[in-house]
Amino acid sequence: LRGRPEWGVMRGWDHVFVSGRITWDFRRLSNSEANWGSKLMNLPEAKNMTMLAIESSPYGKNDFAIPYPTYFHPSSDTEVVEWQDRVRSQKRRNLFTFSGAPRPNMTNSIRGELINQCS
Repeated sequence: LRGRPEWGVMRGWDHVFVSGRITWDFRRLSNSEANWGSKLMNLPEAKNMTMLAIESSPYGKNDFAIPYPTYFHPSSDTEVVEWQDRVRSQKRRNLFTFSGAPRPNMTNSIRGELINQCS
């Protein structure tokens, strides 16, 4: 990467990395392949690069969190308006959000119940 002319101009300051994963997936501290993720954002070449991810690191000065998308993927303006009308009409004393996947093998996890109740 450092040998590319595009990189050499500003050494990464003009590059943006957009990820659909959390920052920690790119901040592995060891070289062990047995550990989760990669060490991309810990490489010297990536120190100046901006990273947009679903979760940022408190230690990464160039990390910016972009909220994870929900299950709602409208295919038309009408679907958006219908959803907005439905949400506006409901009486909600508490607001709650959950981003995650079921963990059927984790018997102590509440994830499955949350997903069932919110579906």
